[in-house]
Order: sequence, then structure tokens, then C-alpha cells
Amino acid sequence: MLAAVGLIAYLILMVGIGIYYKKKSEGSVGAFLIGERKLPWWWGAISERASAMSGWWTLGFPGMGASGGPTNMFWGWSCSVGAFLNWHTLSRRLRKLSGYYNANTIPDLFSSRFRDKSNVVRIVSSAIIIVFMTTYMTSQLVGMGKTFGIVFGWEYSTGIIVGMVITMLYTMLGGYLAVVATDVIQGFLMMFTMFLVPVIALIAMGGPGVMAANASAVNPNIFRFGGSATGFAVAAGIINAISNGIPLLGQPHVINRLMSVKDVDNMKNNRRSAILGFTSDFFVTIFAITAGILALAMTGGMKDNELSIFYLCQAYIPDILAGILYAGILAAIMSTANSMLLSAAGEISETIYHRVINPKASDKTVVLLTRISIVVLTLIVCYGALKGGSVFTLTLYAWNGLGACFVPAVIALIYWKRYTKWGCVVGMLTGMGAVIAYTKLGLSAYLGGINACIPCTLLSAVVMVIVSLCTTPPKEAEEDFEIYDMLCEDTDGKAKGV
Repeated sequence: MLAAVGLIAYLILMVGIGIYYKKKSEGSVGAFLIGERKLPWWWGAISERASAMSGWWTLGFPGMGASGGPTNMFWGWSCSVGAFLNWHTLSRRLRKLSGYYNANTIPDLFSSRFRDKSNVVRIVSSAIIIVFMTTYMTSQLVGMGKTFGIVFGWEYSTGIIVGMVITMLYTMLGGYLAVVATDVIQGFLMMFTMFLVPVIALIAMGGPGVMAANASAVNPNIFRFGGSATGFAVAAGIINAISNGIPLLGQPHVINRLMSVKDVDNMKNNRRSAILGFTSDFFVTIFAITAGILALAMTGGMKDNELSIFYLCQAYIPDILAGILYAGILAAIMSTANSMLLSAAGEISETIYHRVINPKASDKTVVLLTRISIVVLTLIVCYGALKGGSVFTLTLYAWNGLGACFVPAVIALIYWKRYTKWGCVVGMLTGMGAVIAYTKLGLSAYLGGINACIPCTLLSAVVMVIVSLCTTPPKEAEEDFEIYDMLCEDTDGKAKGV
């Protein structure tokens, strides 16, 4: 009962934050969708990690720990490298270019870079974002259904509806600032939960030796490198895990954080953000995988390995503390769902409606349409989540899809003068089609278990380069890159320009 009270208090706080930021977000479309690019560096860094890692941290990785042991730590460690590269390498250039073009979304940035009056780049990139983010949000709702079912004993469907309605409310009310503010709180809660639960459980169980003995009794291969896999399957597993950080460089909801920070001119803050992203992922991964092994050792086997954290909380955590920790589990899910909800809704209202259909629309109209889109998307993803599934599997599919489409596109956008509109469009469509086909046709089985990330991203990049070399870049590209270089030039540790 006390645990439920703590979780309810947390949910009320989230809605309260949305109400608080409502007025601050209604001044303009830029305020509602990207916070007028005034985000403090540490807000951006924590929010980026919270929105990127989602239920992977609290549900997915513990589940992988229970099924595959320490080898699966590479899945999280690769993301820590991706977070470092985002902040250390891409953040300043993306922030400068988005400010230079006054772009509020990734499709805005593409369209401005290519001087695309036909809006084909804008429409295609927005459609891809909406498709894969809908799947991504569905995976988070599956986690919500499991969380509320454990804490309150609710039906799975009830948990989905309640969790998403609350997420919808504070996102719809407060826009980007509410999303980021809640992400910061949720980020701390997530880390607190993932550090504390395994430590308490390990001590209560009797230490690492008891954990290892009990887990090995259930699964003799749990501490074997590669788990129960043999031959090339071991190498494939490691390749999949190491490559898991690549899509992070192209996740639109993550890139929005890079585009919205205020202190981008201060390279010291960029390095701080890079180090914070790397260390948080690195250590939380260790604790999350350990939590799964602990749950396996305690239960002797679970019907759903993704509920590992809940089993540990119920066995070892006092009720009054468990409520806070349950909030941390839910925080991981909501922090991603809110970011994607706003990002996908922004593509409908700002990118498609405002930029394509009605360029003369007022900011008030666009913000209203964004809120309506949030409600509609909530209904769609709730319907999809009712079918159930694995948080990790659904997330991985959307993660790879967005990565294959946008990692080559974003890197080429900011570094390659010869990049063209048609190279961007055909490359992204190739990435999208490749991931869908690879997954639906089960092509992984024909490539030794390699998942979609590497082959689909490489195919997208190759097609992008070939088509760009066969088509004409915008005539302003040379001049634009001279301006880019000037904007991003280092002078005593600071960058000039926008």
C-alpha cells in the first residue's frame, strides 16, 4: 500500500510540472517544440540519457542479464560510447546549424540544408520518424502495462491506458520544457533505482558468491562468455551488442536535445555532457545486468525476465522505499514516451502542416495542432500496445529503424558538401525498407544471427553516397560550408556565431 502511495505521488508531480510549464511554452512554436534553444547543458545531458535509454535500463537490460548474463553488458556499454560521441563530436555542429537555419526539427534542418522547395525531404523524413516512433512508444507502453500490473494488480490494458494518459497530459500541457524537466527528475530516479536495488539485493542474498552459485544452478552457462551460444553465434552476439550504440547517433528525439542546449559555445560543457553520458550508461548497465542475474538466482527462473527489478523490490525492499523505486522504473519508460510523443506530434504539426500545408499558420494554431496530435498518437500507440510483446524486442526494432535511416543522413548533412536531396531521400527510404524487410523476413537467421543495425545502416549509407554522386547538390552548398566552418571555429575554447 505504501509503495502505491509513493508511485501515485510521483505521477501527480509529473502532471504538476506540465501545468507549471504551460505558460512558458505557449509563446511560440520554438518554445513548445525545442525550448527556444535555452536548455542548460546538464539538463540537456541528463534528459538525453533519460529519453534515450528508456525501459532498456529498468526492464530490458535486467531481462537480458537474467537470460544471458554479463556478456550482455556490451549492449549498454556501446550506448555509452554513442552518448559520448553525440556530445563530444556532433552536438556543437548540430546546434549551430539548427540555430543558423532556425530549424526546430530534424526534417526542418534537412529541408533548409538542401533548399528543398518541393518539401519531399521534409515529408519523407517526417513520415519515417512517425512510423518508427509509434513503434518505439508502443514498446514503452508495454513496459507501463507491466509496471502498473505489478504495483496495483491492475489488468495489463488498464496500466497502459492510465500510464499513457498521464504522460500525454504533462507533455500536452507543458511541451518541450515540461518533457525535459520531467526527464531530469526521471533520470535521477532511474539511476537511483538501478544502483540501489541490486546493492540491497546482493547484500541480502549473501554476497556475490551466493548469487553466482544460485544463478549457475539455474543456468550453468550464465557466466560463460557468450552464454549458451557456440561457434559464430558468440561472435554475432558480440557484434550485435557492440553495434547497438550506432543508432544513437541518429535518434531524432536525442538529436533534439543536442539542438536545444544553450551553452553550446562552451566546449567544456560539451565535454562534461559527453563524460556524464558515458559514465551513467557504463555503470547503470553493470547494475542492470547484475539485477537480472540476482533475480534469476533468487527465483530459480521467471516467466518474464523483464520483471527482474520488481521481483527484487518485492523480496528485499521495504514498502515505503519500494514506492520510490517503482517510480524510478516507471520514470525510465515515461521519459522516452514523452520525448517521442512530442517529437512525433511536432512532425505532424510543424513539419507537415506548418511547413508544407499552411506556411502562414500562426504559432498558436501550430501549438494547438501539436496538442491535438499528441492526443491522437496516444490513442494509436495505446491500441498497438494492447497486443503486448517484449520491451526489448520492440525497442530494438524501432531503434535500428531510426538508426539506419538517420545516422548516415545526419552525419552527411553536417560533414559532406556533396550531399544531395535525392541522396538523403533515397538513402532514408532504403534504410527504412531494409529494416522492415530484414525483421519481417527473418533475414538475421541467414546472416548468422547478425541483427538489422549494421547491414541496414551500411546499405542506407552506400545508397545515399551513390545517389548523391549521381545528382546535383544545392548551388549554395559551398557557401554554406564556409559559414558552417566559421560558426564552429574554435577561439580560446569557444565557438563563434549562432
